[in-house]
Amino acid sequence: MVTTTSMGNIEQSLRTATICATKDQVSCDLDGEAVILHKSTGTYFGLNEVGCRVWTILQKPCTYDDIVSKVLEEFEVDPAQLEPDLDKLLLKMLDARLIQVSDVGNAQIPTS
Repeated sequence: MVTTTSMGNIEQSLRTATICATKDQVSCDLDGEAVILHKSTGTYFGLNEVGCRVWTILQKPCTYDDIVSKVLEEFEVDPAQLEPDLDKLLLKMLDARLIQVSDVGNAQIPTS
């Protein structure tokens, strides 16, 4: 589980990691928004239009910078606002076990 004392380190680790959606979920697009169900926990997760696009990007392994550049290309968003919002979204997804993180060097990111 992600704790507030470890969030700064995790945010930094996410920025250098390879991130992708876990296999233990199903999702669907609902008119530009997404609903995700974690199969093991039965937890639902809802996403707005931008979150839905991030989720689509996460279907294949990618980096934090890949996500940022694609979102900036497709949406009118201030980069200064995008990064903290993306950090929060990815941390929530990590805490909900919807994404997996790898290739983080020496950093350890808890996934449960």
